[in-house]
Parts: sequence; C-alpha cells; structure tokens
Amino acid sequence: MPRTSLPTRLAATAAFLLAASALSAPTASAKPSDAAPGDAYTLTVSTNPTSTDYDNRRVDVTGTVTKADGTPAPNIPVTIQEVVRFTTWNPWGDPIDPTYYEPRDLGKPVSDANGKFTIPDVDIDHVTGSSLLNVQHEVQITALYDEDGDLNTPQDGYYADTTVAANAKSSSVTYKVNKKKVKAGDILTVQGKVTLPKGVEPRAPRSSCRPTGSRSTT
Repeated sequence: MPRTSLPTRLAATAAFLLAASALSAPTASAKPSDAAPGDAYTLTVSTNPTSTDYDNRRVDVTGTVTKADGTPAPNIPVTIQEVVRFTTWNPWGDPIDPTYYEPRDLGKPVSDANGKFTIPDVDIDHVTGSSLLNVQHEVQITALYDEDGDLNTPQDGYYADTTVAANAKSSSVTYKVNKKKVKAGDILTVQGKVTLPKGVEPRAPRSSCRPTGSRSTT
C-alpha cells in the first residue's frame, strides 16, 4: 500500500482547492487574469531542460509567485520536491491508489524582488534503497506555498507541478516456464534472459516472479 507522503497530501489538497475554485493553475507567465476569484497568489514551476537521459540528468527548477493583480510577490518561501512515481502491482483490482509516490525534498527557495525562485542543478535521480520495479519515466516536480504553514487548512494553499521526462536506456526481460498447467506439489522451472544496453555491465541482477490468476488456500 502507498505510504502517506507529502506529495499524496499535496495532491489531495490540490484536488480540494480545484473543486473550491481556490487554486491557481500553473502557467507560463503571470497575469492578473491567471488568478482564480479569491486567490491571493499565483504559483508556477517549470524546469530547464524538460527531459533527461542517463548521461544528462540535471535540470534547473524555476518558478514565480505573483499577487492576484499580477505583480511580483517577493519573500515567499516555496517548498519544492521531486517525486519519483511507480505503478503499483494490483492484479486483484483492490480499490487503492494505482500510483506509489516516493518524494525527495529539494529545498525551500524564497522568491526574489521579481517574484522568481530557482534551484539549479537538480539531479533527476532515484536516491533511496527501494526497488525500481514499475517506475514511471516521468518524474514530478511539485511546488507548494501555504500561507499559514498548515496543510490541514488548504483554503490558503497554492500548488503547482510539472514533469520531467526520464528517457531510459533500452533493456528487456524475457522468460518461459516448462508447464502451462500444474497441480498441487508440481515444481515449475522458469528460464529467462535479461538484455542490457551496449556497454552496460550487469551488477548483481535480481529477478522476481509473481503468480497471477485465482488464489486458493488449502
């Protein structure tokens, strides 16, 4: 099951605010018409470049905070996170979030006199020890400003996000089993092959097999 994380709460907060017409959508430039009625601020975030590959994985994260009338909002602390997302394995259709979120804090830059903030040279990387099984190749960058610092009062929260495409090296896994039907006590033999990109050396590869279909107990 996905653990409770700040991105999960941010997503829920964003959905609530959108439903209440109290959240500004991220835009390329801030204008008075960008703010929804009642908004005090408009928040945007973007990256340069917008995609990475294995050898070039750094981006600059930039954004703006503006007031409702479109003028810059200085001295605003904005919480920035990188979120690696995974598609969960759920063959039984349980009613759970199909996405697992793995967040990493990037910092809390403060907007300058022009309402701009920047975090340079961010590595678009997976930095924890968890498995990369079913990782999505779009990494999310989130930005949040909450006026009172309390995420339980989303009426004064402002959220924006963008994605960075993580272009993967091509690889493949193939396998076969020696039996299509089994009965209690049968032993299956699974054989397979992992194909890696040219020049990549395998490092302690690990494979796992999961049964699918009906479940039974005896």
